[in-house]
Amino acid sequence: MTVSLSRFSVTDADINEVSEFYGRTIAPVAVQSTQAGAPVSVDRLHVKAGPYDLWSDINRHDLEVSFVAPTESLCILTPLTGALAVTARGVRLAAVPGSLVATDFQPADSIFLQGNCGHLGLAFARSAVVRELSELLDAPVLQDFEVVGEIDAGKARDVIKLATFIWARLADLSTGTPPDSLIRGLFRAALVTLLEIFPHRYSDQLVRPVSPAAPRHVKRAIEFMMANISSQMGIGEIARNAGTSTRSLQVAFQKFRGCSPLEYLRKARLEEVRREISEASDGNTIAAIARKWGFTHMGRFSSIYREAFGELPTETLQEAKAARGRISSVRDDGRGA
Repeated sequence: MTVSLSRFSVTDADINEVSEFYGRTIAPVAVQSTQAGAPVSVDRLHVKAGPYDLWSDINRHDLEVSFVAPTESLCILTPLTGALAVTARGVRLAAVPGSLVATDFQPADSIFLQGNCGHLGLAFARSAVVRELSELLDAPVLQDFEVVGEIDAGKARDVIKLATFIWARLADLSTGTPPDSLIRGLFRAALVTLLEIFPHRYSDQLVRPVSPAAPRHVKRAIEFMMANISSQMGIGEIARNAGTSTRSLQVAFQKFRGCSPLEYLRKARLEEVRREISEASDGNTIAAIARKWGFTHMGRFSSIYREAFGELPTETLQEAKAARGRISSVRDDGRGA
């Protein structure tokens, strides 16, 4: 895993310079000072390790950081000195040393950083969060996790300790880069702890009693389906590759996964469809993406897509295009400044 370390330290700088740096590290933002037109001073050390980001930030003036595009990350912020406040989805959350806030920042969300506030930030790429949550649930994650909240010092303590320890280990690379397994293990430990203590869409499922381990033929069936996810296959072929009968596989999936093998496969394919729609270029249509993943009846496809994600495929595409437009606008404004 490549670990990179960057520093941004400015004194009495133009606000646009600060906006540009912040936008490069996590997501496009607009930074404002409470004293319009006044120069600002910021000192940030930022570590990037694959799908994980970690930073230490000190700002000398009151700053408002507004997001103009989704972060595509789950972020936690914990003040080391001073205080900060996050406004996310219309809810205002405050944090002081010993507490933290977490959210997946969306457009119109913002962070208020009190003057002389020093904070530690940690961000997990959405793909890493979905992968970890899928493993915890032992099932595909079909909807956004929507983590937004603040918790007391008692529950926050473990996450803050882990974030502080990771920072101490990665901020000084003079002794060499830690092994990939250690980096992943530390970040995953922080992420799992976060998912367990913060309320989100899947919280109730995480606290349910763990079901017995699935038998080997269920695991083999899932491995076969995931390895050939874009290929056409029937239940008979899946059962043969799992080394069992169709009937036994159906019964086992209902018991250990709560659905049939083909329903499990359809959920996984829907996730791939949504990912491709979100990343689609102008020349790639929804119909072409759907057909690629085995959905040939567009009316039925739109219906099951909406049932899974709470929106139509066209709405996913429109929001993705709007987000890319906001990103381009911010970049153009930055070049013109």
